[in-house]
Amino acid sequence: MKQLYPFNKTIFLGFFKNATLTVALSFAAMNSFSQGLTFRNPALVSGTKGSDGAVYRFSNVTTSVDALVTINGRSSSLVTLDSIDVTNTGWDIAFQPMVTYNNGTVKGAANWWMEFLMTFVQGGTSTPVVQDTLNATAIDIDGDDGLLQEQFSAFGTATYTLNTPTSLSVASISGGSLFTGSTANSANIDTSATKAMVTLNYSNVSTIKFRYGGLKTGSTTTTSGNRYNSIWFKTFKYTAAKVNTLPVGLASFGAQLSSDKNKTSLNWATSSEINASHFVVQRSIDGSNYEDVAIVFAQEGNSNSLRRYNYSDNISSVNSTLVYYRLKIVDIDGNSKLSEVELIRIGKEEQASNIMIFPNPTHSELRISIPDSWQGKSVSYNVYNVHGSLLKQKMTNNAAQTELMNIADLPVGIYVIKAENGNETSTKRIVKLNN
Repeated sequence: MKQLYPFNKTIFLGFFKNATLTVALSFAAMNSFSQGLTFRNPALVSGTKGSDGAVYRFSNVTTSVDALVTINGRSSSLVTLDSIDVTNTGWDIAFQPMVTYNNGTVKGAANWWMEFLMTFVQGGTSTPVVQDTLNATAIDIDGDDGLLQEQFSAFGTATYTLNTPTSLSVASISGGSLFTGSTANSANIDTSATKAMVTLNYSNVSTIKFRYGGLKTGSTTTTSGNRYNSIWFKTFKYTAAKVNTLPVGLASFGAQLSSDKNKTSLNWATSSEINASHFVVQRSIDGSNYEDVAIVFAQEGNSNSLRRYNYSDNISSVNSTLVYYRLKIVDIDGNSKLSEVELIRIGKEEQASNIMIFPNPTHSELRISIPDSWQGKSVSYNVYNVHGSLLKQKMTNNAAQTELMNIADLPVGIYVIKAENGNETSTKRIVKLNN
């Protein structure tokens, strides 16, 4: 990426044609509008550079506190880390990873991300340091003036603040929220452009998890797939702020069929609950029309720790081979959001040893339903192209009946899905459509 402006340690002048978002963090004890943490000279302390599981240490980000940054995963092998901390542009003291999709060339529709964990620890150790309050502001979430939109995902936050009006769209994802910018490209990374910003508010945390990524629609090609990111430890004013409460951070949601196929065991866990009221268990036999089958009340009081819930649904009278479940999460003010959908099957005997995939064809997400006898075991899910090359893989040590896989980043075509539990294998062909 060409550097358009010289580096300046005191004044931010960096304008990136492919600039993505900036995230600003501040400790509660820090003064407003002053820079806080200092990210310089990262050292790889474990793993392979740029690979999943790699851990980088930024020493002395503040007095006697280090930051450990872990690459926690990516949407596909096409997503790479060009640099864990860009130093020739932007802010000298910011954490500035550069994430690239397909070497910068995005052909056709694509949806991608790289996930990071940032843990604050005592200097020179791996002992976590809990922060009472932590605010993260994602700045300049925009696009390439074409068909590309930048995306930022945050997990485990209690509230978030948006400008009114905002140019960002917000969607719930498992355990967090996804913020997607418009296709318009901002003239520069401008902290007065509050419509393209979101502030995430954490409390009592030592680790934060977030994703940088992008979304492209259409069949054309863009060379804007190399995205600069800057995690900026600084707070900013909004022209008109609106604080939104996330009643529940959903950490997991799964469904398993009983051995007699008469009941479905639904299990879910929350990572945070703020003013939560209850959960409505909803069921469908066609994936479109849902009915309420149960209400499970939230545990008493607010929480930032893991809480677990379960419900057993009697399906002995359900006349369908496929049953869909989702949760409606409701807070005390009546606001609600929906979880992702879980799918189970009440299979015929001849289908007992085969996987089932829905929908097929698909645009982005697959739900892979495994045989009853595989539930609770270690199962791997693999996606191959027609030439036999492995493109994606997902593994679980305690398989639910249905696993979700995202293939939005794969080109249009025919693929083979292979699931195996160590002793048994089942394969299906699927068709990937345009997003």
